[in-house]
Amino acid sequence: MRQAARATALLTKKWTLGRGELTTIALAKEIGADLTLIDDYAARRLAEQEGLTVFGCVGVLESAFRRGILSDLTEAYRKLAASGAYIGEKILTASLARLKQPPL
Repeated sequence: MRQAARATALLTKKWTLGRGELTTIALAKEIGADLTLIDDYAARRLAEQEGLTVFGCVGVLESAFRRGILSDLTEAYRKLAASGAYIGEKILTASLARLKQPPL
């Protein structure tokens, strides 16, 4: 884990992201993660630049819906938005349209 701490310190100097996002990216690189879960837009871009495969909560919910684990994606998005999570309505609307689900 020391390597992840050093990598986080280097990334902190270069990027204006939170320590949590930077640590997530550094640790994912260190362990060779198949998938990294990050919602913050800038952090996602950095993770992708660093060669990581990134999913956010919308991607996780879409995947659960496609696999039949989640039956009502529209309601899940409504609850997510009501929880105070910041996800642009355009992203949720586009996701629902792609999957041919009722709008918000």
